Amino acid sequence: MKKIEQITELLIEEIADFKKSVDKLESINNISKSTKLKVDFTHLNSYMNNQFNNILSNIKVQNEKIASLESAQKAHKIIPKSYIWLYSISILICISTVAHAVYYFKQTPTIQQNAYEKGRNEVITHFSKFINHKPKIKEEYEKWIDQEH
Repeated sequence: MKKIEQITELLIEEIADFKKSVDKLESINNISKSTKLKVDFTHLNSYMNNQFNNILSNIKVQNEKIASLESAQKAHKIIPKSYIWLYSISILICISTVAHAVYYFKQTPTIQQNAYEKGRNEVITHFSKFINHKPKIKEEYEKWIDQEH
């Protein structure tokens, strides 16, 4: 019997300890239910707002750069000025060459006529000197001309 009393006493003690533990858990549970946990997001919100502002400022800078590139592209000329000058000069050279060729072509009959008269006069002068220098040949030449006419 003694053993049963000891076991009962132990069981009663265990039950009392268990009841204390349950009461303690209930009080902790009541405290946890009544206590509201507040999560502080202010630091996180400020960090996110800061990052958002940084992103907006980066987008604004990129948009300004894109706008400046677009305006530079619109203002950029397709053909450089040096090419325009080179093209203009080559056109002027071509036009002046054609004009000179036309002028020379128009002057060709006059030049030919002048060359013919100059050559004729040179030949006449040369033969006149030759004939005047050789009296025998002059006489034979005059005879020949008389026979022709």
